[in-house]
Amino acid sequence: MAIERPLPYRPEIDGLRAVAILPVLLFHAGLGCPGGYVGVDVFFVISGYLIGSLILRECETGEFRFAGFWVRRIRRLFPALAVTLAATAVAGSFLLIPTHLEQTGAALIAQPLLVANVLFWSQSGYFETASDYQPLLHTWSLAVEEQFYLFLPLVLVPLLKRGRRPAVIVTWLFIAASFAWSLHASMRFPSAAFFLLPSRIWELDLGLALALLPRAGFRDPRTNELASLAGLAAILAPVFVYDAGTPFPGVAALAPCLGSALLIFANAGSLTTSGRALASPLPVWIGKISYPLYLWHWPILVFARYSWPGNPSPSLALAVLAASFLLAWATSRWIERPVREQRVFAKTRPLVLASVACSILFVAVGAIQEATHGFRDPAAAPIGLASVQNPVAGFHAMRAWDRKGGPFIAGSQEAGAKRLLLWGDSHAMATLPVLDELGREFGVAVYAACEPGNAPLLGTRSARIALDGKDFEPAVRDLLAATDFDAVLLLARWPVYLEKHSAASRNYLLTDGEGKSVPQAEATRLLVDRLGETVRFLESSGTRVLLMRAVAHQPLSVPETIAQARSRGLDENAFAIPLTEHEETDAAVNLLLDKTLAGTRTTILDPRPFFTDAEGRYLMSRTGEALYTDRSHLSPYGSRELRELFEPLFEEIKGPKAAP
Repeated sequence: MAIERPLPYRPEIDGLRAVAILPVLLFHAGLGCPGGYVGVDVFFVISGYLIGSLILRECETGEFRFAGFWVRRIRRLFPALAVTLAATAVAGSFLLIPTHLEQTGAALIAQPLLVANVLFWSQSGYFETASDYQPLLHTWSLAVEEQFYLFLPLVLVPLLKRGRRPAVIVTWLFIAASFAWSLHASMRFPSAAFFLLPSRIWELDLGLALALLPRAGFRDPRTNELASLAGLAAILAPVFVYDAGTPFPGVAALAPCLGSALLIFANAGSLTTSGRALASPLPVWIGKISYPLYLWHWPILVFARYSWPGNPSPSLALAVLAASFLLAWATSRWIERPVREQRVFAKTRPLVLASVACSILFVAVGAIQEATHGFRDPAAAPIGLASVQNPVAGFHAMRAWDRKGGPFIAGSQEAGAKRLLLWGDSHAMATLPVLDELGREFGVAVYAACEPGNAPLLGTRSARIALDGKDFEPAVRDLLAATDFDAVLLLARWPVYLEKHSAASRNYLLTDGEGKSVPQAEATRLLVDRLGETVRFLESSGTRVLLMRAVAHQPLSVPETIAQARSRGLDENAFAIPLTEHEETDAAVNLLLDKTLAGTRTTILDPRPFFTDAEGRYLMSRTGEALYTDRSHLSPYGSRELRELFEPLFEEIKGPKAAP
């Protein structure tokens, strides 16, 4: 195997790594930089450039060997990763509750198999609260790069044997196809676009395209100066302008990626002023430890949140970053560099065998953690909750009406029973356990016109439903025309239909009746106008209309938070927050609902007092039972806590229930 001859050292690229890693750290720690996640995209461009340059040089000198390429990737990436995975597995066994340890076990299996990004795509969005309990979530980006490294030489090397031109053409074809897919998927399949390789190839290939250019930098030094400064600005601006609601990657990824490419290109000949700033000692030092720094910071932050649930305080966040820097420096000095410089594992065979052995060990440990459900004590009382997708036996959502022959009917199944229409989204579905019980007791049939992400409003659709190509309004109109309902209950997580969607998650912002996107401010007008029209339409037929405000959105996932409190011997509501804070959060939306319905006969139901204790805390648990299945959906037990809220409605429809 040929001896590796390193590429000419470019200190400003290490400085660029510092520019990439620092916003990521600050974003994750909650210390500003709302768009700091774009640092990962800067890393992708840098990686594509450096790896592409290395393959190009070795192919043109006849030194390239596939085995040698992949061994160098192992030598560069695996030692620091192995230490981080091992430390996370050990710490997690002591600190994580069983549910989260089980999830960590799945990640321990996925990472050595190079599919961590696929795993996290299948679980939840990057910006969702469940991610706060995933100490290995950040390894998704490593999986993307590893997949790229696996396939890049298989495509690039045969092309380079025919010269640079075929390689350039194919690279730009990949860039065009991947970027086009990224644009489409960022709106249609946001989580897949964020996590999976196809929508990220263009970012890595942009760096490769730089490596394939015949010359370095612009001819005019002044042009290089301006280009370098513009590139740095294009990277930094999104750090402060973007946030978790920015659709990403898609078109939003252009700025940090093109900025990185421009900065690398403009400084390839001689350093510009901004290039010299990046090449100064402090940025270079941070850049040199950026890889272990990235590896360490997230697990430490997750474990810190276990001790102080919620967003970390500034002092805790700074302590986490300080610990991350210390561990990154130690890892770089005593693990990463010795292996990379071949002072340890100088020969290939021991390195590969050790890496394979470690990978097998991680997979085995992860499999044990999964198989034992996180070492859960079989005798322990589980928090086990029914899925919100199946709140009562036999339930089916609106998309199954054609297949099931009509809507699901809870409550009374007797012919001639009074009828209540429950119309709403998954939060309406979550109330079905109590409505089903009351319906059976009072002889009321409860028709469920429920579909996740579907607001109970005529003349509009959520972006999620529109992107799915669905429109459930005709089915609801047909049901209303064919069935005489004594009352209609409108129930939804109202605030979500006025919010921008998070990158890597579903968009629920309201659209117009044709499914066309509207600005966020326009969505507010749509809610007001369409709710008024919907209520007037229902009331015009003499139907009683009720609207339930959304239950409060909990700051943390309730079942996991209760389990954390239990494991620490704390009260199960130790991390519950006052009702007043929830009221402030939802005040704007509730005011809109109140104003819209002020001139109608609609009754507004408020569920929040039923979850509030005498101390004013909005509870997560009562009598040892979780009130929610996650942050916002009621559990079956939680829905039954609303019995007193709904019982007057059933009494009014049917009359007092018969004595037992």
